[in-house]
Amino acid sequence: MIEKSAFAIVSAARKLRPYFQAHSIRVVTNMPLRKALGQFNVAERLLKWAIELSEFDIIYLCRTAYKSQVLADFIIQGTSVSFTPVEVVWEVYVDGASSSKGTGLGVEIISPQGDRFKYALQVNFNPSHNIAEYEAFIAELQLVAATSAKSIRIRSDSQLVVNQILKEYKTQDETLIKYLKKVEQLMGGFDSVLIEHSLEFTIIEDELCKKGYHHPWLTCVGKAKAAELLNETHQGICGSHQGPGTLGKRIMRQGKREPQFIVVAVEYFIKWIKVKALSLITFQMITDFLEHHIVYRYGIPHTIITDNGKQFTGAPFKDYCRGLGIEINFASVCHPQSNELAEVSNRTILEGLKKKIEGTKNTWPEYLSEVV
Repeated sequence: MIEKSAFAIVSAARKLRPYFQAHSIRVVTNMPLRKALGQFNVAERLLKWAIELSEFDIIYLCRTAYKSQVLADFIIQGTSVSFTPVEVVWEVYVDGASSSKGTGLGVEIISPQGDRFKYALQVNFNPSHNIAEYEAFIAELQLVAATSAKSIRIRSDSQLVVNQILKEYKTQDETLIKYLKKVEQLMGGFDSVLIEHSLEFTIIEDELCKKGYHHPWLTCVGKAKAAELLNETHQGICGSHQGPGTLGKRIMRQGKREPQFIVVAVEYFIKWIKVKALSLITFQMITDFLEHHIVYRYGIPHTIITDNGKQFTGAPFKDYCRGLGIEINFASVCHPQSNELAEVSNRTILEGLKKKIEGTKNTWPEYLSEVV
């Protein structure tokens, strides 16, 4: 019990270090913490914590009155309290596609802890596209059932299949009716199943865009534009005369909406980190990030320390901060260590991404939230 109490103080000192350094801290307890942390013949762990806490002005006070605590303990012990368990939900993404060259099924399962499991399956017969979507549903339900999950949320881009399962659409095809019954039978093995239709296409800046697997959005183009892109990338001014496989991957990476930058914000005292992948680092992008991820959630900050990028040093950003009453301080160009907290966070994020992407550099936006 003494070790638990000492560890609680150490954890508070680490998270609230600026406050522990600036003030005298009073710890009211009925544990002999002062004696335990003041001796040298104690466990190595307690001795290490005692040395770590020695730099702070911590005053240990004994409890002098127990009446209120005894009453509180009596109420807790004498009252039956019912707790509502927190629902643990597994996320599942499914997709099936059929063509003359074959049929493939894609399933991604995300555990409540954030672990990702990706499966690619091949069907040995040539079904229709809707049957392929049902095959993907059946495959993912069987895979998730093996994890002993009780609550799942399924997202699919097939509007027909999703609405047939939700009874929004009437199923008339006899083959699809059999598939629907099989899906309902597998869904019965879970406590709760939520099915959502995830949009695959959307309109961005008056252009039709498709949700990519490793890319946020891909611009849809016609045959003439596609031929122009292939020709320019292959043998244009900057063409590299690459093979078809490499050429296709290169074109997919040329989209203007593919993230190329990361904006990082670190709170000075608590040291929480907010990050976002950006395709451009313009003034508008930075202010949108500041508004939606900081101001709207935590309020207007007193001071912002930034590097000397044009998006920060320009008049628009200065006017924006001045309008909100935010003070701007710029890190020294010669000594970027003056903004050491941000530099350390950047290094940590980059090291985490390198371990996640495993050579596939264009997948890093998917893992950005996992490494923070």
